[in-house]
Amino acid sequence: MGVSTVTAARIFEGQQRGEPGEENFLFDETFPYSAFSKTYNTNQQTSDSAGTMTAKITGVKAKAGVISVNDSVSRGDADSIPGNEVFTLLEKAEIAGKSTYVSTNRILNVTPVACYSHVPERNWESDGQFPEGSVVKDIAAQLIDFPADWEGRDFPSDGLRDGAQCGRSV
Repeated sequence: MGVSTVTAARIFEGQQRGEPGEENFLFDETFPYSAFSKTYNTNQQTSDSAGTMTAKITGVKAKAGVISVNDSVSRGDADSIPGNEVFTLLEKAEIAGKSTYVSTNRILNVTPVACYSHVPERNWESDGQFPEGSVVKDIAAQLIDFPADWEGRDFPSDGLRDGAQCGRSV
């Protein structure tokens, strides 16, 4: 949540208890550490959830409308995908043998999709929504085949098990 949303929630919660509200603390404001993140896409200032969730789950900023691929991918261009996929936190957890994936959202919504799918268009939920003969599977197929289809992907393998990607930890 942004600063203004947190402030409003803090005041509201305090007022619900009959206090003025400003002196209240929300539960997550009691944590010993907190951080801010800049959510924007590499090609526009107004954030798009596909690109921003890609940044959150991979550590790599992306263009609006693309999912878990780097900035070299053009939106809607399946041919630009090979070699430009970026590992997600969920994929790293799976490789490390961790149990993964619980979603309270629609499973083909862009937020959970960014955890397991790599596509140049956020709307490619089924094979009826992308070009015939595409080199990329649709989002639903990537979920069904996850993680069985990793062998066919051109992901980097060096340092994957220790969380390193592109020379930095995520």
